[in-house]
Amino acid sequence: MEQIRFSWHADDEAPRSIVDLQLRGGDDQTHLVLAQQQLPADADINALSARWEGALGRIAELA
Repeated sequence: MEQIRFSWHADDEAPRSIVDLQLRGGDDQTHLVLAQQQLPADADINALSARWEGALGRIAELA
């Protein structure tokens, strides 16, 4: 397993969150587990999920 962790915030005024990517290889594929932690209480989880799914879909198209 390989892991990448980084902090992320939408702009200078936005609270920081932690993004954790875990990558596991096997059967000629790479499996990705993505978690975003320390989100503010009012975070729009559905919108965040849609953005991540869109970004990961664009990455998959390049593979």
